[in-house]
Amino acid sequence: MMKAVINKDNSFGGIFTEKYISSSTNLNGVLVEDLNLTNILPENLIKPIWNGGIWIEGATPEQISAFNSAKVPQSISRMNFKIQLLLKGISIDYIIEVINSLDDSVFSEIQKQIAIIKLNEATYFERTNPDLILISSLVGIEQDTLDSIFIDGNKD
Repeated sequence: MMKAVINKDNSFGGIFTEKYISSSTNLNGVLVEDLNLTNILPENLIKPIWNGGIWIEGATPEQISAFNSAKVPQSISRMNFKIQLLLKGISIDYIIEVINSLDDSVFSEIQKQIAIIKLNEATYFERTNPDLILISSLVGIEQDTLDSIFIDGNKD
């Protein structure tokens, strides 16, 4: 059976087998007999904190966002990008329609044509590309959805 170590500050100290714990004199520089242990293991938490009964998320929203952003691939092939858009119910024709309907104060006619060429001809798309971010927001694709397009499109 596995046990989770609760540090003195209620932070997570790791997961160890009972066999390993019983064969050790100290873990993380603390005598085993002085450790607080629980059978309740933290799951899907970035910075687990013990609240006396369960593990809760101790990470700030900013830390969670940074952690999730680190998992987002920075590029995606055009083919995978377009497939993911379709799977999310967003057609390329709709994106082109939105681009063409933009006011000239947002995109000039030449910028519109360049954006369409990039959409149709790019070998890959970069997650942090300002044009991609702008067009995504104009089309109504939220940043979380765009992240999931890049994540799902890079799965084997």
